[in-house]
Order: sequence, then C-alpha cells, then structure tokens
Amino acid sequence: MDHPTYCPNCNQPANFSPKRGRFYCAECEVAFDAGPDPVVEPQTIFLSYAHKSSCAEDFDVSEDLVLMIKDQLVKDGHTVWIDKEGIRSGSQWRERITDAILANTFFLSFLSRRSVRDPGVCLNEISIALGSSRNIQTILAEQERSVAAPLTISHLQWHDFQDWRAIHDGTKTGESGESWNEWFEQRMLLVRDAISNAKSARITGELTRLREILDPRSFEARIVEKTDGFFGRAWLFDAASVWLDESTSRLLWLKAGPGIGKSAFAAKLAHRERSAVIGFFMCDFQGKKDPEESAREAICTLAYQIASRLPDYRLKLLHQQGVDKEKILRKSADDLFEYLITEPLNSSGKIPEAKRLALVIDGLDEAGRNDGTNSLAEIL
Repeated sequence: MDHPTYCPNCNQPANFSPKRGRFYCAECEVAFDAGPDPVVEPQTIFLSYAHKSSCAEDFDVSEDLVLMIKDQLVKDGHTVWIDKEGIRSGSQWRERITDAILANTFFLSFLSRRSVRDPGVCLNEISIALGSSRNIQTILAEQERSVAAPLTISHLQWHDFQDWRAIHDGTKTGESGESWNEWFEQRMLLVRDAISNAKSARITGELTRLREILDPRSFEARIVEKTDGFFGRAWLFDAASVWLDESTSRLLWLKAGPGIGKSAFAAKLAHRERSAVIGFFMCDFQGKKDPEESAREAICTLAYQIASRLPDYRLKLLHQQGVDKEKILRKSADDLFEYLITEPLNSSGKIPEAKRLALVIDGLDEAGRNDGTNSLAEIL
C-alpha cells in the first residue's frame, strides 16, 4: 500500500483535495503541500517472534502481524531476517541464531504470551541481542495484561499493536475511528521513525515519563553477564517456585558465601521467571553511598520496574499519586517507599493479579555501611 501523507500539525492522515490542489487535514482544517518522500537509509533487521502452534492452549496469531510488518519493512528498502520454518532443536541452534542477530543492526521483538514463555526460544534471542548490544525495539502484539515481558526489556516503550487483530477483522476501530489501513500505517510510521532515527527517537508514553521522573538504574548488561553460561541449580529454582506457589512467607532469603552463585541465580530469576519477578536491584557498591541515597535509588528503580509490568499500578503512580521530580526529591527513603510502593499497591482498588509476584534484590548486605547502617534492609 502507498504511504499516506500526514498533517504536519496533528500527524493525522490527510487527503488530497483536487479542488485545492493540495492536501487537506479535516482535523486541523488546514491545507498544505506534501513534502518530498522521506529518504530511507536501508537497515538490517532481525525479527524475533513466536511461530504459530497447533495446540489450542498455546495458539499465537502474532505471526500474521509479523509478516505484515515484515512486508512493509522490505518495501521501505530494509533487509529483514526472519525464520519462517521455526527453530529446530540441536547443538547448532545458538550458533545459528547468534550469527543472524550479530549480522543485523536492529532487533525487533514481537511480544505475545507465547513469545515470552519460559523456557522459550524468544527469551534466548532477547538475551543474545542484549549481550551483543543490538538496537532493540519491541512490538506489543497482544493485550498488555496478558503479556509479561522479561524484566531485561521491560524498560523499553513498546510500539502498541495490541488491538491489531480486532481492528484488522473490522470488529473494532482505532481510538479516533480509524480503519485498519489508517491505524496500521500510523503505527508503522512510529516504527519507521524509530528505525531511521534510532539514536534520537523518543517514543512518548507513560513509561518514558516515569523514567524521566524516577531515573531508575539499569541492570540489563549485568544480568546478561551473570546468566551467560549459567546452568544447573534446579533444586534452588524448584524451591523458589514452591515459595511463590505455596509458602505463606513473604520473604525468601538466600544466604551463602562469596562465589557460590547467588548473583547468577538472582539474575537468572529476573530474566527467566517472567511470570513472577517484576523487579530486580543489584546492590553492588551501594555501601560507598550514603545509606539514605542508596535506599532511595533502589526504591525508585523497583517502582519503575513494577510500573513496566503492571499497567494499573503505573496509572496509579501517574494519576493517583501524581508523581513528579520535586515530590521524589523531598521525601526520605522510608516515606518514598510508602509513596511509591505501599500506597499504590494497597489503596482502594487493589492491583488484580492472579499469581504472587516477586522483587529480587541481590547483595542486600552491600547496601550497608561498616557501622551497621542499612536503610534499605530496615525499610524492607
């Protein structure tokens, strides 16, 4: 399909008016001349997605969306790597996929319930992309409430295609009454912009706003470093699962000497246990900071990560708590925990979740000082 012309004021599709000899925007009621076609700099793009399954409980229709977006990217002049046959088991899988990811500049991950399942091929692809510093973009292909993206990419503001099936089938229209073609092209415009302006593109959204306010720390590189080549400890993962599913205790404390693998286990939980772990903080070198500052940094980071996984909580932070930079800076660590964590999670209209969720904090002892002061431990 031809690329539509968008109004320079409101970015809505405009129609060509033969009477005016110009394009006309019904929304802004302005006429304008179409600018030159944008020059597309060809890129190489790896598409990560879940293939269709014949199992009813594992059915995934996002592959149809993948193929439509792939066709548009190819029309734009990009080179797209896509595995149409699915990944076969075998020792050569990691080498084959790693080579493909490294050969492409961009990594486009389609988020659906099946693509983020654990264990799963797509999670492995994401880990490889993070470890090789690819430019990662994500596309939400199913309803946000049903897709729990791994913590390692939850900081990314996705391209929102979650209603694509209903709009494509004509059972629903876009927010402004757009038909499928208009709706699809508007979102493809954002994808194109993110690819062509990768370093400067800022996709507006709630997560972007919260990130600017909370200034969270990022642990993606450390998680990849810790999980690479980590195997075994099945008994420990089983113990964590039993604690989540059956225990009445709200705390699971792992204590062992240095070099045993505590950090690797914690990182593995953060990357693989996508259904339960919604926050991860590594207290490395925190003892060199003021205990209060260290605790505040951890609380802001965890709040941002929770917001990236729980949309209702995110809305409460923005609209009920009214978070802003000044409020954050004025509060002590103890008050900040109440303000960002306790109050929005326990206020009227609690966050509905079918399963227990967990926050993973690695190296809590390193958040303390030699005099025994550990504000983060005291708050928890």
